[in-house]
Amino acid sequence: MRLSKLLIHLKASLWFVPVLCVLAGVVLSFSTIAVDRYFDYDALPTSLVGGPDAATVILTTIAASMVSLAALVLTITMVVVHSR
Repeated sequence: MRLSKLLIHLKASLWFVPVLCVLAGVVLSFSTIAVDRYFDYDALPTSLVGGPDAATVILTTIAASMVSLAALVLTITMVVVHSR
């Protein structure tokens, strides 16, 4: 009975899903580091590995998408606040 109340409380909590995502990210990061150390670097084809330029492009794309998402969230929040 007590366990079910705890589960209901966790599901209703605002921080439950983000904490699970953070924990999954930490586990995934350690897992990928372990896999990277287990396999040899030469096991991947050169076309998949990429170089510094590819990493720069990927990080720039991620940063731009995060800025766009933040702007969208801010705009939606302002519209909702203004409509009240």
